[in-house]
Amino acid sequence: LEAVRHFQLALMNEPGSVQILNNIGLAFAKMQDFSSAYEWYEKAYKEDTRDVETLFSLAWVERKRQRYLHARELFQKVLDMQPDHQKAMYLLADILKTAQDYDGAVWHFECLVKLDPYSIDGHVSLAQCYEQ
Repeated sequence: LEAVRHFQLALMNEPGSVQILNNIGLAFAKMQDFSSAYEWYEKAYKEDTRDVETLFSLAWVERKRQRYLHARELFQKVLDMQPDHQKAMYLLADILKTAQDYDGAVWHFECLVKLDPYSIDGHVSLAQCYEQ
């Protein structure tokens, strides 16, 4: 909480700083307060809607909050902006796999292992999809 207080003080000197807003979001995420984390990441994203990593953080937090439909949309937006974003690709595919959308999951996992042939998680998850 002390970190958040200092980040908020810094924010008073630099209102709208995406970096500071993201740091506050991260501090809340580290405390497992994902609702507050989402709120701060969303503020950061509104300051710069081209910031892929802030958008990824929003999607990641939504996944942690088990808001899978929204997380899925946000991860897809990340991939629209940066098609080779491997973490977004994996997490989107994992959401699809959990929702039993195996065709969608396979497509994303296959893209992932093409980008990173050494991705153990990608290969294991792809194998699990093929087992279904």
